[in-house]
Amino acid sequence: MSNFAAPPGPVALLKARALRLLARREHSRIELARKLARHAESAEALEALLDQLAEAGLLSNERFAESLVHRRAQRYGVATIRHELRTHGLDAQLVEAHVGALERSERYAERLGFVTTS
Repeated sequence: MSNFAAPPGPVALLKARALRLLARREHSRIELARKLARHAESAEALEALLDQLAEAGLLSNERFAESLVHRRAQRYGVATIRHELRTHGLDAQLVEAHVGALERSERYAERLGFVTTS
């Protein structure tokens, strides 16, 4: 009897790779799929893994959008952030919800005198 475990299968390796990426920062579904595609045995296996991660709450376009807006809001304008969200494959409704919230907070800050417009 051997004390060595069988090597992990390709699905387990793909999942481990996905979890390592998600541990670093949030990813959109399309971005994660792009990064994992060359390591997946098939498109179906990749889609199944992405579905599993989303169902487990580990992959969320909503959280990704919140994170990106939070990281970029201090340095970039609304148009740049909107464009970046779209390049990550987020649907228009999700993009506008987060960009709209950012626009409202910027206008509120301007009214309070915290931000000056040029």
